[in-house]
Amino acid sequence: MSRRDCDFRWRCSRRCVPFGRDNVPCRRGALKRAGADVLDVSTGQTVADQRPVYGRMWQTPFADRIRNEIGIPTIAVGNIFEADHVNSIIAAGRADLCALARPHLSNPAWTLSAAAEQKFQEQCWPEPYLSGKAQLERNLERAAQAVGPV
Repeated sequence: MSRRDCDFRWRCSRRCVPFGRDNVPCRRGALKRAGADVLDVSTGQTVADQRPVYGRMWQTPFADRIRNEIGIPTIAVGNIFEADHVNSIIAAGRADLCALARPHLSNPAWTLSAAAEQKFQEQCWPEPYLSGKAQLERNLERAAQAVGPV
């Protein structure tokens, strides 16, 4: 069972404190005890006066805190748009999964392209796309040769 958890409030007085005293994720422990397998941790846009601080991977700290304080697997979201972002979040133990929305809106084949860029051969490609896979891999190899060793 998974649950999207998006009730953190960014209330501003002198400074924005996304994890104020009233936002300590105690309820998430109850979700774990109730059998939740994973939490999709999202924040902001739940009350009118909040002022979230947007940026690259901006919601990852929330998934990180819940995962490591409560011990329940989490899904990180929020301006994660490069394969390196995903790899860094997962490798650092900040979340168990990453969900990407906008990258797939601008490029529905984002996952396929990212797998090719990372030279991940186990990614399943739909059969009609296989000729595109071969071309993408050739183009990536040519681009790498043009740049030279890094």
